[in-house]
Amino acid sequence: MAVVPPAELDLLDVGVVLDGRYRITGLLGGGGMARVYSAEHLGIARTVAVKVLHGTLAQDREASARFALEAVTSGRLDHPNIVMVTDSGVLHDGRLYLVMEALDGETLQARLRREVRIPWKEAVEIAKWIAMGLEHAHKRGVVHRDIKPDNIFLLRGGADPVLKILDFGVAKLRSTSADQARITRSGLTIGTPAYMSPEQAVDGDITPASDLYSLTAVLFELITGLGPFEREDVAATMRAHVNAKAPQLASIAPELAIPDELEALIALGLAKDPTERMKSAAHMVQLLDRVRFGGASDRTVPMGSPVGPPAVPEPEVEPNPPERKGRLLTSQRFMMLGLAVLAVAAVNLIVKRMRAPEGTVAQGVADAREAPRPTPAPAPVAQAPDPVVEAIAAAINAGRVTSPPGDNALERIRAAERTRPGDPAIIEQREIAVQYLVASAELLWQHGKQDSARVLYLDVLQFEPEHPLATERSRRDKPATAAAPRPVIDRSRIESLIAQIELAVIDRRFVAPRGHNALDYLVELRKLDPSNTTTSRLSREIATALDDLAKQKPDQATELLAAAERVREVKPPADGTLGAEEKKRVQEAVKQAVAKGNVALAAGQYAEATSAYQRAIAVDSTAHAALAGLADVAFNQGDFERAVLTAKRAVALAPRSAAYRMILAKSLYKIMRYEEAIQHWEKVLEIDLGNRTAAKNIEMAKAKLGR
Repeated sequence: MAVVPPAELDLLDVGVVLDGRYRITGLLGGGGMARVYSAEHLGIARTVAVKVLHGTLAQDREASARFALEAVTSGRLDHPNIVMVTDSGVLHDGRLYLVMEALDGETLQARLRREVRIPWKEAVEIAKWIAMGLEHAHKRGVVHRDIKPDNIFLLRGGADPVLKILDFGVAKLRSTSADQARITRSGLTIGTPAYMSPEQAVDGDITPASDLYSLTAVLFELITGLGPFEREDVAATMRAHVNAKAPQLASIAPELAIPDELEALIALGLAKDPTERMKSAAHMVQLLDRVRFGGASDRTVPMGSPVGPPAVPEPEVEPNPPERKGRLLTSQRFMMLGLAVLAVAAVNLIVKRMRAPEGTVAQGVADAREAPRPTPAPAPVAQAPDPVVEAIAAAINAGRVTSPPGDNALERIRAAERTRPGDPAIIEQREIAVQYLVASAELLWQHGKQDSARVLYLDVLQFEPEHPLATERSRRDKPATAAAPRPVIDRSRIESLIAQIELAVIDRRFVAPRGHNALDYLVELRKLDPSNTTTSRLSREIATALDDLAKQKPDQATELLAAAERVREVKPPADGTLGAEEKKRVQEAVKQAVAKGNVALAAGQYAEATSAYQRAIAVDSTAHAALAGLADVAFNQGDFERAVLTAKRAVALAPRSAAYRMILAKSLYKIMRYEEAIQHWEKVLEIDLGNRTAAKNIEMAKAKLGR
């Protein structure tokens, strides 16, 4: 463990040694989530950088999960344009740290603050280097989700490569954005609003195309000094990403001599539909080269080559893998991308089939997809599907990793290893199964679901009996079982389903994909054990989440509300009501969590407040005081849209609460929905006739409307 003075709470002193290997030599800087120190690796006398999570976030599960994700993700990527993470660990107080290569230079954001704009040819070159790094990440199933100038580090002194992509730690977390489009408080958002793709803005599917959109937005800003959709606040910026037509570079900076090829590339990259953008990061690299070198259509710069016109034939993006792997990847990655950590760990073992680049930038957005193609080279002969591997992959995808008996991945892998010892395809599936279980278990652990996590760690030990993390986690004391399992029930499958449901809820897989979502798992759990006491709690959580999604996505409301009703059909045990003791326990837990949240909110400790309120809602999804607290947190962080959504839930549960309506009204006012704000302030006056603040605010809102 780290040798840190007991009284040290946050800042590490020079001379402190972490895990007997890394001596802190100075503070390099810090941000909302972590500080970065310079350090010396004592074993090899090498300078490194050590990134340490802030002490205030040490107990924040989401922050810790994201930090752990950065270690897993970056540690599995090996590319000159991606910062190298070499080690990680935990301090005595629970803070995580990462060890990275030491870099000399500045962020792209720092250069933009100093220069405002960058010459377009240099900007295109910078974008190309970023796209090269993204190409490597995307091939390994990793989508960055937060490409922005702050996450691009420019190396000093003509280094090769010229830049590094930073921060691969964005997990699938809900947005808690602050009031500046470029800043994400504690880094806990999926993307940064100024560079966020439309699908990210509406909580849609995030794919490699999302990174290409963000990179195009960064390129736009490098050239013009402004983002393509900069608006007065975060909500307006996100709406513009979804609805507004992408501007031309010349409309922002008419004094620059912008070539048509570059305008067309920007239009292509900022397409609202992900399928209408560049086909891959490799495709974007080639298009950028054509812009940079005057429209050459048959050349590109090989990775790692010096800057300048290329003199070699265009390389293959990547040989097409056998069709067997292509089909396995389609199903396995779809399931795995639903897990914040698993998106990196498992899919890193196989390579995505890349489509060949097509068209040219100069032909514009439509013509780039419709132009005649040159005769392609003969494709590799596809291999016949391997039924054994297909069956193993299907079992993993369905969550049948170690159960039920006779139809699970573990048994199929063991049988295959007896007849095909050393077969790389079987070894690959074993590693995918282990990494799936470990990543799923750790995500549950970070979200406080230790009992469900232990079930999965015990499953890991069936594959790898000496697995160190699984051994450590599974040795912890387990709560006593209330009653012996009935012989007619497959208890291991019950526990596995509960873990899968909780994981799906964390990952927001409520109704899709089919067979791998919370609703389907819950239906199976009900069939296997209708009296299971956990079904009631899980039903409430999922139904409430579906109701919230229906409000946020009106176009899908009918389907989502129907799914919520299906969930509510899962009956609670016994007489359908909680006993008196259980009610008392729930009420007391909610009361304590809300009280802690209120204290933290008053102190401006928003992460702690959010965590406390969420604990209350996890116990009772109808805890309106906790919902009101979350709305107040969102308001104080400048996320007024989220404040409105959450406050509406609180008001629906307690319509006679003047305090909840005050939060809702002021949030509506902030997003210029003055009529609705007035209605709620008038309701406040009906409840509390002497509320002078409501009366004053009504007059202020009416003035905004010109009354």
